[in-house]
Amino acid sequence: MKSEINILHLEDNIYDAELIEYILSSNNLNPVIKRVDKKDEFINSIEHGTYDLIISDNTLNNFTGLEALELITERNIETPFIFVSGTIGEEIAIESLTHGATDYVLKHRIERLIPAVNRALKEFEDKSKLKWTESELRKNEKLYRLLTENASDLISKLSSDGIFLFASKASKTLLGIDAMIGKSIFDIIHPEEVEGVRSILLEIPKLKTKTVEYRIQHLNGSYFWCESSFQYLEVDDNINLNEMIAVIRDISERKHYESELLKSKAKADEMNLLKSNLLANMSHEFRTPLNGIIGFAEILKSELKNKSYIDYSSRILSSGKRLLTTLSSILNLSAFESEVPNINLASENLVLVVDSVVETFNDYALNKELKYEYLPSNKIIIVNIDKMLFEQALTNIIDNAFKFTIKGKITVSIKVEIKNNTNFAVVSVTDTGIGISEINFDYIFKDFKQVSEGYSRKYEGLGLGLPVAKRMIELIGGRIVFESKVEIGSTFHIYLPLTEIKINDSSNNNFTNDKPNLIKQKLSEILYVEDNEMNYILMKRFLKDRYIVVNASNGEIAIELISKKIYPIILMDINLGSGMNGIDTLKIIKQDVRYSKIPVVAVTGYALPSDRDRLLDSGFNNIITKPFTKEEIINLIKKSIGESKWNQKMI
Repeated sequence: MKSEINILHLEDNIYDAELIEYILSSNNLNPVIKRVDKKDEFINSIEHGTYDLIISDNTLNNFTGLEALELITERNIETPFIFVSGTIGEEIAIESLTHGATDYVLKHRIERLIPAVNRALKEFEDKSKLKWTESELRKNEKLYRLLTENASDLISKLSSDGIFLFASKASKTLLGIDAMIGKSIFDIIHPEEVEGVRSILLEIPKLKTKTVEYRIQHLNGSYFWCESSFQYLEVDDNINLNEMIAVIRDISERKHYESELLKSKAKADEMNLLKSNLLANMSHEFRTPLNGIIGFAEILKSELKNKSYIDYSSRILSSGKRLLTTLSSILNLSAFESEVPNINLASENLVLVVDSVVETFNDYALNKELKYEYLPSNKIIIVNIDKMLFEQALTNIIDNAFKFTIKGKITVSIKVEIKNNTNFAVVSVTDTGIGISEINFDYIFKDFKQVSEGYSRKYEGLGLGLPVAKRMIELIGGRIVFESKVEIGSTFHIYLPLTEIKINDSSNNNFTNDKPNLIKQKLSEILYVEDNEMNYILMKRFLKDRYIVVNASNGEIAIELISKKIYPIILMDINLGSGMNGIDTLKIIKQDVRYSKIPVVAVTGYALPSDRDRLLDSGFNNIITKPFTKEEIINLIKKSIGESKWNQKMI
């Protein structure tokens, strides 16, 4: 910035003028100010003097700042122009800036003057330098060549058919060639990409400019990747279709990094696939034996007479379900970290869904000698949920209540609440357990976090139940809130957007006895495709009073059996050992027109959300995951084929 600042000040108030001079001088600007207050004085000054800055009031005697601004604009004077006024309004300020004013400062905000002046002088100085540089570049071709020849990119001029008319010295370092003039760019482009580049050059008149990547040949015969920007020259705003500028840059290093990045991504995708397969296999390998453990424990409990043995089988059943809950939490957490599952929302009767989950904890409540109650709504509450995710989340929350409750009771209830003019179905789980201290409120939904940890921890579990439950509920559009007091207990509320409420008319409910009338009914045959003998025996025991279970130990036998007879339903395991899997077997079965409407249910240990999506997409009508209870498999079969209607046809 100059040592002295020549300023023309248009101001009719001597005191304001002195104040501005004082402010400028106090900030080391070293101003040399000429003050004028009349139009003729202003015109004479700008026509016969040179100034670094013009400062103007807006309202003067028979003259305005906008008129002064118009006068310097007419004379093409580019001196920065700043309004300093106490009367300038927003509309005038905008108009002044539109007509070329650099800035405006209100007198009651005079502290803005110095920043405004500094900015104006700096911008004017930069603009002057740029203008000078542009003028010099136009005048001095040597400077242009100096810049061109020292660029690391190859700057060239080509004819419309690709002949070099000019090439900078970078051709030596880039291509190893001293003289490019007269050579064709197509002679050094990789043969596989010549036509692609040629077609792009033909499009440039429409596109004006185009950047393309291709391989180009060095003098030593090797090829490397380059990036070229092509643009036709313009003369007096008209495109010269005979000549174009081409800037060629070596991008081989960037291509190398991109290649490594793609390899890393492919490796990561491969690892994700391996992880997904591992999780699916773990789910299958754990759930298949658990199906036998829990299933046969349920059978023993129902058929044994000795109270001690009934108690033992009950404890086996309870322990197996706890192991299943823990396993499900671990696998679901890992699955959610890999990908967000597809959500399959459907209208469900919330009371029935909650009832099915509540019932699975009856034995556990007896073993822990806790009072366990379920308080359903007296209405039919319809919600739009992913049933599988909701059941798993509610299971985790109830399991958590049992885990931290030593004595007292656990209550599960359903009610309807209105919050912010929105109807919600609320499922609450209340316990009389140890409660949660406020200092631990932030931890209960964090993975693997427990109040007691390490060798001194007092309670079972991995600290995954609540975090997994929260993720599942949020995935289906709900939310979890809780309240808790130490030594009194906790209540967890699941809020779900309510779809519909119906009156629960018990007179319309068709009650079906759990055991069918064996004298009047003829047992139906159903096909169970399962290679695990234990699982077949268990299914046979579960359904012995209702169905004759025909077993096919592999897909080939299943196809042979369905060719001879029509079964009302097919239960299909997925992993059938060697040979066809359940999905492949299903595809062949569905080719038989007789089975196009027959329900096929996947009975599988593959229980991750992604597995469910894959099986449904493959054509299965429904899925039941191992382990399952007798009631669950019977209800699913009834739902799939309508047991009463089928039995009527068979009688």
